Amino acid sequence: MKTKPVISVVIPCHNSEQTIEATLQSVANQSVQNTEVIAVDDGSIDSTPKILNEFAARDPRFKVISINNGGVSCARNAGYLCTSAPYVAFLDSDDIWHPPYLERLYEFCNANPHVGIAFTSVRIVDKDGVPTGAVSSRKVTDLETLDFMSGNPTTTGSNLFIRRAVLKELFGFVEGMNHAEDQLFLLQARLAGWIVAGISTPLVDYRQSDTGQSSDLEAMRHGWEQMIEMVMKTHPDEIAPLVKKARAQEMLYLSRRAMRLGIGISAALGYAKSALAANPLIVVDRSIQILAAAASTVAEYSSPKSYRVIKQEIAS
Repeated sequence: MKTKPVISVVIPCHNSEQTIEATLQSVANQSVQNTEVIAVDDGSIDSTPKILNEFAARDPRFKVISINNGGVSCARNAGYLCTSAPYVAFLDSDDIWHPPYLERLYEFCNANPHVGIAFTSVRIVDKDGVPTGAVSSRKVTDLETLDFMSGNPTTTGSNLFIRRAVLKELFGFVEGMNHAEDQLFLLQARLAGWIVAGISTPLVDYRQSDTGQSSDLEAMRHGWEQMIEMVMKTHPDEIAPLVKKARAQEMLYLSRRAMRLGIGISAALGYAKSALAANPLIVVDRSIQILAAAASTVAEYSSPKSYRVIKQEIAS
């Protein structure tokens, strides 16, 4: 008699031929084997469908479904509706889970029945999967509403271990968003009264590149504003007092990211000025981060010509 899975895994995929094999293998290598895996091909036009089907033919736990290209939230929802386990974990097609990932979060949730969404810390890797030395530094417990408004505590959509009851209550992920859809889901769960908490061990490899979605800073900014607009309609009394501080922290994050991506001093200073305009006290609240950003600026833009550009940007 076939044993019912204790965890369902959903992997949305779109033109992922370069990375999907390693992602699938990381799921197959999990220490928890009693799982079902739904790989959702979101209208790929490369060899992704072939890779998915070949992998599923080798491992009966894997099932492939195909949909017209509708975006990551659409693919996640389509996959979730095909699952049956009490927990659903989501993994993007270019990231990697360490072998104990599912087991550790399964045990964590069983030991903490009040937790609706669980996650781990994250190790950052480059486009080739080589660790950069960076690990996510966000707190994993005692999260408040502002924490979800000003950033994504889980770092990535590959780090969502969710009770089925949460997905059912929230009707899955909001479709039609290309950025901040994970953050919106977490914020909505928080506003609905669910606890989001994690463990500090880094058990996810999150791939960052200069050409991925996380490099389109203006689109990220638009996604964040879209998220705030949506929750303001449903929870204005709780959200409104926190918007300025959250916006300042988001703009400061985009400023630092512009520097790391080498997008340019003009963009970095533009976001920094937006942060100060939203909440001048950000200078006090995040002084260490601002000094770190300034140090990066000095290191990268140390020529006299660059100094003149910085001076002009600050003055404008």
